[in-house]
Amino acid sequence: MNINMPNQSMGQQQSETGLNKSLFDPERAFFAILRGWPWIILCIFLGVLGSILFIRYTPPEYASKMKLLIKNARNSGGFSEAVILQEIGTFTSTGNLSNEMQILKSAYLMETVIRRLNVQYSYRSVGRVVLREMYQESPVKVASWEPDKDVNQSKFNFTIRLLGNNLFELTTSTGKIIKAQFGQSITIPKGRLTLTYSPVYDESNEEQPREILITISTPASTATSYANRLKVESDMKSGSTVLEIQLTDESSKRATDILAKLVEVYNETELADKNRIYENTVFFIDDRMQKLGIELKEVEGDVAAFRSSNQAFNLSGEGNLLLNEINQSSRELAGFEVQLDILNAVREQLKKDGNNFSYVPVSPSFATPAFNNLITTFNNLILNREALIGRLGPKHPDVELNAKQLSNIRLNILDDISTLEENLQIQIKGVKSRDRSLTSRLGTLPSSERKLLEIQRQQSIKQQLYLFLLQKREEAALSLSIAVANNRIVEPPRSMGQVYPDESKVMIAGIALGFLFPIGVILLRFILNQKIKNEEDILNHTNVPLLGVIPYSKQDGHIAITEKKRSAAAEMFRLLRANLQFVGEGVNNRVVAVTSSVSGEGKSYVVLNFGLTLALGDKKVIVVELDMRKPKLSRYLGIDTQGVRGVTDYLVDTGMVWQDLIRKSDLNGNLDYISAGPLPPNPSELLLSERLIALIGILRENYDYVLLDTPPIGLVSDALLLNKLIDVTLYLVRQDVTYFRQLKIIDDINQNNKMPRPYIVFNGVKLNKTGYGYGYGYGYGYGYGYGYYEDDKSGKKGFLGKLFGKK
Repeated sequence: MNINMPNQSMGQQQSETGLNKSLFDPERAFFAILRGWPWIILCIFLGVLGSILFIRYTPPEYASKMKLLIKNARNSGGFSEAVILQEIGTFTSTGNLSNEMQILKSAYLMETVIRRLNVQYSYRSVGRVVLREMYQESPVKVASWEPDKDVNQSKFNFTIRLLGNNLFELTTSTGKIIKAQFGQSITIPKGRLTLTYSPVYDESNEEQPREILITISTPASTATSYANRLKVESDMKSGSTVLEIQLTDESSKRATDILAKLVEVYNETELADKNRIYENTVFFIDDRMQKLGIELKEVEGDVAAFRSSNQAFNLSGEGNLLLNEINQSSRELAGFEVQLDILNAVREQLKKDGNNFSYVPVSPSFATPAFNNLITTFNNLILNREALIGRLGPKHPDVELNAKQLSNIRLNILDDISTLEENLQIQIKGVKSRDRSLTSRLGTLPSSERKLLEIQRQQSIKQQLYLFLLQKREEAALSLSIAVANNRIVEPPRSMGQVYPDESKVMIAGIALGFLFPIGVILLRFILNQKIKNEEDILNHTNVPLLGVIPYSKQDGHIAITEKKRSAAAEMFRLLRANLQFVGEGVNNRVVAVTSSVSGEGKSYVVLNFGLTLALGDKKVIVVELDMRKPKLSRYLGIDTQGVRGVTDYLVDTGMVWQDLIRKSDLNGNLDYISAGPLPPNPSELLLSERLIALIGILRENYDYVLLDTPPIGLVSDALLLNKLIDVTLYLVRQDVTYFRQLKIIDDINQNNKMPRPYIVFNGVKLNKTGYGYGYGYGYGYGYGYGYYEDDKSGKKGFLGKLFGKK
């Protein structure tokens, strides 16, 4: 600590430098943290302990992974609908990897998995502190569960306690106890339940649990929970179609089983979708073959009838040549008509769906790319719709938005169908025009040959179309029977071990939190602090010089100094006495007023001990108790003031002489005191009394020093009324009591000369708390600022004293 020499130049120096210093000092912040080292160590210990308890009692979670290759539809091993229908002008697009990822993550698929594995029933052994997941190790299983119709609760628990002899005791969440036998159907508050018992433990395993917590959830809620925990990732940027699927669960075996069953259900669903497209294709071909078969049968009947009536009449060479040309033209016309039929079939399917949507399994190859893209988008949206409904339900806003998109695309497809039909009609007109020229050539043939030619032409066209459709139907039926999933398991499901809690990360987090939390609290308190902590706070907030520092000591009581006492407080009172000699160069500093901002900052304590310090210096001293509102000086002296006349009596009773006020102190022969006397109703008016002015003048003449214990200047104005009677003003600032804003009071007094020669005395300073080296080289060998003095009763050193103090 650097005590400011009490003169005007020092005050000016503070004005120029002290107040311009940043209020946040990194060095002070560091020492504030350093002083909190016991709390930091304690918090680190608690952080480590908390981490150990967290690891010990947190139910572990395990991860299972697998890799799945999504193959192109053309490589799936069967005939695709594109191959089947390519010769009649149709094809389909390959699957979308993002769609497959969404399907795998859907709650719809997961619910099927949950039902097949009965994962909606959870079994945990009840321990002293934690519950242990049992899964297939549970000896008790739910055989059947029939919830009540009015039960809307998605999850509830009950506890089973094994009683022996195939008996158990069931305790519901409400505390109801039911005793029953395994295999017996019982009624509980939520429905009817049947439990089975099958011991799964042997002598090599741990002791069989006697109490088991069973949780029953709805398959839908359980599926949603697991679907949210499922991670499906792929590196689509590299073009890879391999999906990495991961699931975390309290049971490693259960997570592995769920992944394996998920792929199984996914394949079944995919095959069902494929088969539905193949079935639609077969249905479309069957419908066309049925109509074509009737027409072919009629034509064949016409040929047979004609030959019968004309006795196996055959065409001439010219007729055969003309028949081939006509057949070629007719095949082109038939192809265009088939294309029209396809468009009509697509239109009818779209129109009859209404608000329901089904796949359009074919996209005409003769159509524009924009139209085919619409078909592909439409089918993909239907695929997404099924995934959304399975995951979110049919009423979810995303599902409704999907339906609006499908409706808009359906309207666009219908518009494009009309445009395509117009283009086909134009092409059909061109073929018919060419066909008419061929027909005119028939007029050159005999009538019988011409008639047979026309009949055979129709027969040939329909036979070719019928055989073509029959072949495609067989291909579709074959694909329906040998359809395989478009995926392959690259890595089967396997456990990756425990992933939560990660012991190393939890321990590091506990240590980091234990270290950073107290530092954060200390820094926050440091930043938000509004109370004076050390002398630098004083220097940064006021220009008034600092005259002395008074340490805090629990052991000294109200008397901090005696003739032979060499404690920290005693030495600092001696230093304050020495500094007072420099005030005004030792001239006119005999009447000293001691005041403060508020009560409790130690005025009476400082007045008494400072007066005793001056008396020990062989000076004649008197202390006057002028705090007529809340006097404490007499109590500190241990004097019973009952019946003792004081300042109040003297100011009121004009017949009283000043000698009647003087009381001798038992502490030192050079120390006298005057008590306040009875509490007056008008202390401010009494302090304006001429008798008080005269009394102070008399005391000045008869004593070397007159110390005035005045009321707090921050609460009342009594002390300001004495400004003409005093030489020096000591303004007490107490550590962790005085606020920064209260220093404005002494600043105002100094700037406006409201009281003479104001100086600050820093009181109640805890030496081992300051963190700054308040060492003074006085030759005493005292480690002041490091937390100890030679004759301190405790004999303890502060933390910094242990580092830097003398032994």
